[in-house]
Amino acid sequence: MRSIPFKVVALMGMDETAFPRKVFPRSFDLMAKDPRPGDKNLREEDRTLFLETLLSARNRLIITYTGMDIKDNTPLPCSGVVSELADVVKAGFVFSSGHQWWITHRLHPFDPAYFDDTPALFSYSQEHCQIARSRAGQGRTGLLPDVTDLVTSDTSPVSSGTDTGFSGIATGTSSVKDAGVPETISLTSLGRFSPGP
Repeated sequence: MRSIPFKVVALMGMDETAFPRKVFPRSFDLMAKDPRPGDKNLREEDRTLFLETLLSARNRLIITYTGMDIKDNTPLPCSGVVSELADVVKAGFVFSSGHQWWITHRLHPFDPAYFDDTPALFSYSQEHCQIARSRAGQGRTGLLPDVTDLVTSDTSPVSSGTDTGFSGIATGTSSVKDAGVPETISLTSLGRFSPGP
């Protein structure tokens, strides 16, 4: 039976190692040892399923995959069927100027590209927007937020050294006291810093 059509179809996790399925035959699988025409082939079935899924999408088709390594941000390949589809789209379709059908997302959700009108990239997160603004204002290029980004909030337990007992960090400054000097931390400040169990 053909797949049921939908206005929007989303395929998630279409990584190279995830789809099509890789077949690892068991030692007692006699069909794998002596294959014959007409035998079941899982990889070919997955490719057929992918084609039927494409035909089921009426208005919009969304395909996602992990394109960058989470450790060093090196590129990772997508599934072979997705790569073949991309080649067909590039060779057979002409899009209007400014239209993006292939979108590469950034490594971090607080990347300024999500909040500076970059085409096809956007976010509704106020927290990430605040981090992006603070990083842009301070001119940093590192991947992780600096500790001074976290001490500007009124609800932060380290926003004021006199209220919480953290005298090494003060609002608006990035100076830290000598590591050899012991610091006194009150139970109240500790509870604010870690409200959970």
